[in-house]
Amino acid sequence: MAIQKLSDEPVEIRRQIARQSTSVRELEALAQDEDIFVRSCVANNPNTPEDIKDNLKLEGKIAQYVIEFTNSDYCDYLYGRDDEWKSYVCDNFDEHVVLFGNSDLDELEDASWWEEAKDISEVLGEFVDEADFIEGYNTYYQSLPEEKLHEIYQVYDAWDGYINDTAFLIKLAGIVHPDLNLQQATLRGSMQSDWQRTVYDANFVDVHTLEDFYMGDVMEMRLYQLEAEDFTDCEIDEDFDLHEFLAEIIDGKWVDDSPIISSTEYWNLRREGFDKSLARYFGIPEGSFEVIDRY
Repeated sequence: MAIQKLSDEPVEIRRQIARQSTSVRELEALAQDEDIFVRSCVANNPNTPEDIKDNLKLEGKIAQYVIEFTNSDYCDYLYGRDDEWKSYVCDNFDEHVVLFGNSDLDELEDASWWEEAKDISEVLGEFVDEADFIEGYNTYYQSLPEEKLHEIYQVYDAWDGYINDTAFLIKLAGIVHPDLNLQQATLRGSMQSDWQRTVYDANFVDVHTLEDFYMGDVMEMRLYQLEAEDFTDCEIDEDFDLHEFLAEIIDGKWVDDSPIISSTEYWNLRREGFDKSLARYFGIPEGSFEVIDRY
């Protein structure tokens, strides 16, 4: 890599190069890096000549913030009696999402449009022609205009499959509520037995977010604000571990209201680059923070 371009690389790349480089020119340049941990990687690289190590300055100001990604174990409270995880998928979850097919979810009430579709399907199964169906439906429910019932019967008459099939119920719900954007999917977790079928209104629900939160593939982002002081007593040697060091100094400095995000959102942030994406997310300057990633 051209020496003049090293300083333009993200700090994580510079640290990686400093740990692994065999180039004396690269190590000389990185020994002057503004980042204390780039310089520490140069010090701990077995390929670094002794004269470079002797002139290294291993003090400096640590970042103003630390952002920590926890693992899902820290988010168990979302899956208690109140099912708090649902509020992270969408508002009014039970009216926009139907879950069925694997886990026992009898305690959940289906969305009103799904119950209505099942009611219509049940009535369709009891009558042999359109006139009887319309009369029978009005006897039970009296909630739909005749033109809707006619459209429903036409769909039913052309349908080759079972009338309790998911695709058919979606068609019925769409006729009654044309503003719905109903989609079906299978949610999958990390194990083969982790799956659940769903029908959801895509106007309100992102299926990747739904899958992540339903399967518990989520994490908490914790923002810590550090003291504005130089950590000149930070001893950086061959046993130094950046994350362990930061974990010690962030104790008690947790900023409230740490967000919960899905793994999909995590990977979107990571693909963009944490330095830019997390700075924007938390409204803090780029380069002002370190990341502890436990995910």
